[in-house]
Amino acid sequence: LPVLTGLESEDLASNKSISRNLIEKAMTIIDELNKRRTLGVDQISEINMDPYAGLTIFTLEDGTQVKLGFDGYEQKLEHLKKVVADLQERSEKAEYINLNYGEKVYVKLDKTDLPKTLMALHDKVRR
Repeated sequence: LPVLTGLESEDLASNKSISRNLIEKAMTIIDELNKRRTLGVDQISEINMDPYAGLTIFTLEDGTQVKLGFDGYEQKLEHLKKVVADLQERSEKAEYINLNYGEKVYVKLDKTDLPKTLMALHDKVRR
């Protein structure tokens, strides 16, 4: 199971309702991920709970941040499924994927792997 991070003991003591709400949302994400094959709970290393930014998950394989915010997780995970499939098809890695803007998804590609990504794209263009 993923590690739950982000809440400090002060958060738990002073903002009990917000902290409880974030923990419940993290449990909802775990339940939703258990239902999916593309990005299952076994592929997530961490769920960060932030009172201001909501939930962010980190993938186990490459540490990609997936920003989920506070709600609409089922739809956001459907968008994520499409983005992950597209990235895999292109042989690209993302530094982060931001799903907090409704139907728009923002992806920042991992620049540390740029030569490999460019080579993969070049090979696809030549085919």
